[in-house]
Amino acid sequence: MSIQNNKYVINLDVDGGDNAPSSVLNGAELYLKDNQNVRFNLYGRKSIIDFHIKNLPLLLNFSNIIDCEGVIDGNLKPTEAMKKEFRHSSLAKSISSLKNQPLEATVSSGNTGAMMAYSKVFLRTVENISRPAIASLFPSKNHPVCFLDLGANSECDENNLYDFAIMGSIYYQILFPKSTCKVSLLNIGSEELKGNTIIQKTHELLKKSKLINYNGFIEANNITDTENHIIVTDGFTGNIALKTA
Repeated sequence: MSIQNNKYVINLDVDGGDNAPSSVLNGAELYLKDNQNVRFNLYGRKSIIDFHIKNLPLLLNFSNIIDCEGVIDGNLKPTEAMKKEFRHSSLAKSISSLKNQPLEATVSSGNTGAMMAYSKVFLRTVENISRPAIASLFPSKNHPVCFLDLGANSECDENNLYDFAIMGSIYYQILFPKSTCKVSLLNIGSEELKGNTIIQKTHELLKKSKLINYNGFIEANNITDTENHIIVTDGFTGNIALKTA
């Protein structure tokens, strides 16, 4: 079957994450049982993929294998992962291929820091956006909530947080076109004067912006019961909130 017959193409980092490669390949096979609108590019060591995929008939039919060299360990620092010896790894190649295939996406359960570093080097950020952010949809009583940053940037200034608000709003609007996309800023209280200097500066920037629908502060105990759609914070605080949840 040719790739053209499928609506979406997804790059899978087969060597990334706990219990890889079997967990990654079995997950792709499980997806294909109910959804055959995707074709997978499997990035990893071909000999190992060949061994596993022979027992996964759907994946065998709906995938291409791209042979890679080297594995990026989960404990490897992003600066180490960027070295030349890792540039042919499954993670590096699955991301770098997106430069020439803008309609594709890469999925990895591997080293998050390395994934963000490769994405920034190979793909660059959108113009005027200085840093990427990790975002996720949190379950909430009223609707899913887009929460960012969840760990890519442990220290942020007000301009970074403002960028996250814009990126989160655009992302949410794409997923839920009819949403009003209300943005909130995570803080230790809802009162106007609460928060440190960066929070206060960000608050002022967001209030003045005509690019987003800013709705003020939100406290951590309201994350899963809020009328807001996007929650903005720095990566240090966001990662703690994520792991606490």
